[in-house]
Amino acid sequence: MTKGGTQTTIDKSGLNGKKDVPGIQWTINITNGTDTDISGASIEDALGNGLEKPSGDVVLTCRKANDWKTQCPTNALGAFKSDPYNNQWSIKVPWLNLVNGTYTLPSGFDSFAITYTTEVTDAPNADSGEHKTYTNDVTVAPQGHPGKSATGTADVGKDAVKIGKKCTSPGSESKNLTWVTSLTALTAMNNVDLKDTLDQKGDGSSAGFQQSLVQNSIAVYADEAMTKLIDASVYSITATDHGFTITFKHLDANQTVYVAYQSTVKDGVTAETVYNTAESKHKTATASHTHQGDNLKKEAVNQYWDEYGYGQTANAAGVLRWLLTVHDLPEKAQSVTISDSLPKNTMFVPGSVKAVSPNAKTATLSGVSAKDNGNGTVTFTISPGTAAFKQATTSEGLQIVYDTRIDALKAQEGYHEYTNKAHISVDGNDQTDQSYTLGMNTPKLVSKQGTYNESTAPNVNYTVKINPGAQTLNNGKALTLTDTLGSALDLRMDSILIADSASGKQINGATWSYEPNSKKLVFFIPDKRAVTITYKATVQLKAGETIEGTVGRNEISLEGVDASKGSDASTVTGTVKTAQGGMTFDSNTLQIYKYIDGDTGRPGANAMFEVQEVNVDLTKCSTAAETAGKKTCSGTVGKTVMNNLTTGTTGYSSQVQLNADHIYKVTELVAPGEKADTTDSAYEKAKPLYVVFPGNDARSADSKTYNGKYDNLVISDNKGDLAL
Repeated sequence: MTKGGTQTTIDKSGLNGKKDVPGIQWTINITNGTDTDISGASIEDALGNGLEKPSGDVVLTCRKANDWKTQCPTNALGAFKSDPYNNQWSIKVPWLNLVNGTYTLPSGFDSFAITYTTEVTDAPNADSGEHKTYTNDVTVAPQGHPGKSATGTADVGKDAVKIGKKCTSPGSESKNLTWVTSLTALTAMNNVDLKDTLDQKGDGSSAGFQQSLVQNSIAVYADEAMTKLIDASVYSITATDHGFTITFKHLDANQTVYVAYQSTVKDGVTAETVYNTAESKHKTATASHTHQGDNLKKEAVNQYWDEYGYGQTANAAGVLRWLLTVHDLPEKAQSVTISDSLPKNTMFVPGSVKAVSPNAKTATLSGVSAKDNGNGTVTFTISPGTAAFKQATTSEGLQIVYDTRIDALKAQEGYHEYTNKAHISVDGNDQTDQSYTLGMNTPKLVSKQGTYNESTAPNVNYTVKINPGAQTLNNGKALTLTDTLGSALDLRMDSILIADSASGKQINGATWSYEPNSKKLVFFIPDKRAVTITYKATVQLKAGETIEGTVGRNEISLEGVDASKGSDASTVTGTVKTAQGGMTFDSNTLQIYKYIDGDTGRPGANAMFEVQEVNVDLTKCSTAAETAGKKTCSGTVGKTVMNNLTTGTTGYSSQVQLNADHIYKVTELVAPGEKADTTDSAYEKAKPLYVVFPGNDARSADSKTYNGKYDNLVISDNKGDLAL
């Protein structure tokens, strides 16, 4: 059995001067119990205080299982057809029988419902906002069983206002607080009071005397942004040290006003939370403010400007540079620690910590230590009595700057945001976490860039950056870097520089080797170090020709590293440039590089060469059995083009411009370290070398590709020399 009531309005127009009066519609639901039949049960109903007897019919409905219709006996006293269209019957129950408990339920039904409406005699005023609760008791006594009772309740009243309240001060504020109360009239009303009480909790209890009202701070606004003040002539204020009442002369329906004011937390108050409650028209709203210590601020420094004397900007080194500002520390604090949770896929950079004053950003203050915990967190400690601690007690604070480096092995390529979170504890009191987010592109372990224009021609200037984060990639062992040049490119072996990325200085012990035939350039560089390699490669095509396809492509890869992270390429495309300065070098330029002991990385200085033209009739070349597939050609040495082509300390000679489709003989006259016209040298002279630059005579019909005219030739001359 259940009983409940719903607020309603009773129309009494024309009766005793009444019109619409408040009422309650009551419903009693009675259902068979597990072992109890309610057929013939008696019902007794007792109204609570403030309720009149039903003003209309008391109606009983009767239902059987799985039947939605009411089918009360048609011959019962008070029976009537409640729905003629669906042939439904109900019973009008005499109210007096219910009051006396003499009414009995018909037999043969599973459930019943009794409904009626009562007038409320002491209902709240319509615009007061007050609500009252009314009760109604019912008892059902099945035959042969004790009776069961139920109490129904109903709320009568109408909200007159909506009220809200909040504290707008940040958690860091512990002294001067700002409160805002919003009040909305649900109907037009006059003389509306809004009472605000400091230190009152939501349950109405007192929190003591923690605050005092700043009485001249009360202001009333028409908008939530609190930009439109309401003229003080439309309201009046009565204030005390502990609260105030503001009375509005008139409020329109749905009009909202915002009342803002300040309170001051009294000296000596140690409670972390203070309260404030507003009340109007029987509606209340409570707000609280919990003070959270604020000795820490988390930011990031300018990633593109070195203002702390690191010698490099953060972004240039693939670094995220963070800033902690510790301020207003208690002078008597004994323990100050900051736990910093590093962003995912980043590493703390040892030795990067700087503790400075905001007014002297390059002068490090003593007293701050940092410990990398190895689990993605770093703990900073500020020691009492130090210069850093003293700076941290000021309002401007102590700045702690440090670097984290993106782990290029773990982080995905592209732009990502990194959030760094810090937590400070002062004498064991934990404060609110502070965080900051930075965005940066993941640096490549290997990146290569080639520059080719009129100012660099005939060379391409390459810059290769390896391991910008100075990560451990090979357990501290040397790294192998392989660079493969395109077919149109020839390495300038005198141009190679392997340097530290930070200092720009050459790295001792870093080596390289070069295989001219395969054009593979291999570097051996240290692990755990950011390295920059620069070199030049000469474009071996004529000015005006087009560089296309793979001939100008240069690929580089780091051994033992995922290719997506440890490799890069640079491709030269477009038209072959003419060098600035008036001198044109094209593919007919000869330059000699001399190296010793078979090591391309050991240049041979002071070697002297002679370049001579050889006259050869290619139509008279013969094929020798012992050199099957090759032609032996006899030639006569002609004019000397240059007889003192000498290598410098880099192993390179100056350049000599030669004619295409002419065969030249290059003879070493003086070996490295040898005096002219002597044989006083530790090194043997190289055998003569014959060279030719294919020109128009050696081009196929399309005039673009070499036709193999000079392939597989064995040249001999009248001086008895023989070479391929």
